[in-house]
Order: sequence, then C-alpha cells, then structure tokens
Amino acid sequence: MLNDQAAVYMRLGDPVRATYLLSQARERSESHLRHQPQDRTALEALAETEHLLARLPLHVQMHPGRDTETSVHGLEHARAAEQIYQRLGQQKVIIKKI
Repeated sequence: MLNDQAAVYMRLGDPVRATYLLSQARERSESHLRHQPQDRTALEALAETEHLLARLPLHVQMHPGRDTETSVHGLEHARAAEQIYQRLGQQKVIIKKI
C-alpha cells in the first residue's frame, strides 16, 4: 500500500512525500525479512520499493552538480531490485548493460 501511495505522489510531482513513503515501505519490508527471510511477499514488496526508488530521480528536478550522484543512487536501487527479482526467479529486466 505504501508503494502504491508513493507512486501516486511521484506522478503528482511530490517526490518528498514519495521518498518518505518509500523509506517507510523499505523499513517495514526489511524488518519483516529479518524474521522471515524467505517470505516471497515481503521480498516482492522490497523489490517493488527499490524499483520505485530507482525511478524517483526521473520525477525530480536535479540540483546542478548533483545529477551524477542522483543517477548513481538510482542505479544502486535498480540493481538491488534486479537482484531481488532474480532471487525470486523473475525475469524482470530493470537495467540493460551496454
């Protein structure tokens, strides 16, 4: 539910609220996974959160000089999502290597 709300705020142009919701979603998923590391639902939720965090830079105006840093963070989240999807056996490609 938090991921869905965050996606709506991203589309509405409120990246601050989206980031807050995504951090809450990530915290909840990670907390749950500490107790049940093989829970597919929690893993899928975490992958979706990471995927949304990766897309967040596409919805914000980057500060001059920080665009590289922001892009790097986005790629880190994309890679984290990709690893979780692979762990789940899903063939969802997020990053294409050139």
